[in-house]
Amino acid sequence: MRQRLRREFLTAFLCISSLIGQLQATDTTRLVGYWRFEGDFTDSSSYGNNAIGHGAGFSVGRFGYGILLNGIEWVEVPDATSLDLDDFTIEAWVRLVKVPAEAKPS
Repeated sequence: MRQRLRREFLTAFLCISSLIGQLQATDTTRLVGYWRFEGDFTDSSSYGNNAIGHGAGFSVGRFGYGILLNGIEWVEVPDATSLDLDDFTIEAWVRLVKVPAEAKPS
């Protein structure tokens, strides 16, 4: 269950950067992947690492749209040399509609 939640978290709203330090919100020049999920799986970075949705849908989010996952869907980013990183940051906005009982702290 934890792996599934982790996968949902990581694929919900991915934004990968090759920065070691903190990325400024307006600095997208050093991003190697930026998936906005505004109705498609297009990579908005200059690298074109477009994702593939495996059953994932879209839903209205806080700002525009986001991915809708129910635990069996996923989003895949095919391997690319631009993603061969030693240091990276993953940023995501996540809204869990329901947290399974086994995932809640005891």
